[in-house]
Amino acid sequence: MGQVVSYLTFIGAKAHWERLSRNLNPEVPLVVMSGSLVQDCDEKAWRSGVRPGDTLRQAKIAAPGCQVIKSAGDDIGHLKGILDALSTASPLLEPSEDGSGVFIDLPQETPVVSYFPSLSGMFAKAFVGSSRSKMLAKSAAIWISEQYASNQKLFPGKVGWGSLKQAEDYLWADIEAGKEKVFLANAPIKLLWQVPAEVIFTLTSLGLKRIKDLQKISAYDLSRQIGDWAYPIKEWANGEDRSRVKPLYPPMSITREADFQEPVVPCIEMLEPKLGEIARELSEKGLGCRTIRLSLNGDFPVLSRQKKLARTACSLPSIRLAVKSLLEEMILEAGTQVPQNPSVTGFCLTLSDLSPVFSKPISLFGPLDRETETRAIPVSLGLALDGLESKFGHNAVTWGKKDKEDRRFKPEVLRREQMLSIWDPMRIAPEQAVGS
Repeated sequence: MGQVVSYLTFIGAKAHWERLSRNLNPEVPLVVMSGSLVQDCDEKAWRSGVRPGDTLRQAKIAAPGCQVIKSAGDDIGHLKGILDALSTASPLLEPSEDGSGVFIDLPQETPVVSYFPSLSGMFAKAFVGSSRSKMLAKSAAIWISEQYASNQKLFPGKVGWGSLKQAEDYLWADIEAGKEKVFLANAPIKLLWQVPAEVIFTLTSLGLKRIKDLQKISAYDLSRQIGDWAYPIKEWANGEDRSRVKPLYPPMSITREADFQEPVVPCIEMLEPKLGEIARELSEKGLGCRTIRLSLNGDFPVLSRQKKLARTACSLPSIRLAVKSLLEEMILEAGTQVPQNPSVTGFCLTLSDLSPVFSKPISLFGPLDRETETRAIPVSLGLALDGLESKFGHNAVTWGKKDKEDRRFKPEVLRREQMLSIWDPMRIAPEQAVGS
């Protein structure tokens, strides 16, 4: 299903934290100031008309009896409880630099608002923006919070770029995949929150008010006015963003050690019990690894080697294959350091660069209980295969088992290398069946 980045900003989170830390009266509306402007307020002050960004005079006019305090700073202390609760949902959890909100990366089928019950009492209202990119998630959250603060009418339901959802404690703007440019088209330029204020001022002084105005200008023409900023701004205006949510805590690692009473021959079988433990732990935590380090002790100097994986490994077969390859490389490259018939007395295996994986088995041809059934080749697939065979030869493509009489075959879930042969006939030899 893929991953979705959400950005959450909270009304009342800072006020709630300040009230608890200073033991303030909960019955009196509370306004938190940062410099000369309102940074946050509680629900009572919000209902009276106080808004973040107001001056002290505006806040006093809206809520004459409110209590005003100075913020301790722009730290993220007020988000600690929220971060602790959300960290159980995903390790990819990143507070914004100014402490105004939180990025979180979750699988598409797990909405972030499903974790809001665990945040009860920590805020008055949340504004949520969700997208496939970090930039758009925060832009959507900023947009919906501004719409709400200015008392604009918001109608929950489907919209041209996705959907709007509303509940008592949150407003949620969810941008559908592929509709990023639609959302950005009519959005004001200031929603490009990564762009410095002085660059935004230059763009608006040129008459560019909305992001769709930027979409119509080439990066070269834009660079003549704002220099190198033109190229990232052009990408952001088109909804292109490569930034990722960083993990809240330092990367984890999983380590297993073993010592043998009797020396053993270095082979993958000596690692099997610990590999099984690691695979089960990764499965329980929903994690995969990108780096494997193996150290060996024995009748030779300590051998240690690290292997970086091109893809995240999470299953026992993939981890076993990577460790087996690493072990063979270690023995082969050790050369004269290792005797002809080495003996191992212990090892240490560490998996690091862990990241969440959300693997879900999906049948290529429908429900899993139908995979063993024999079915006819779909017409569209048959035409595609015929086209490839007419272009590259009769035996260019063979998928599964095909009977000569009625062209029926037994579907199989193929390995990646075998699947590649569908579009790259050179990967298989003539007369070789891909499913064999």
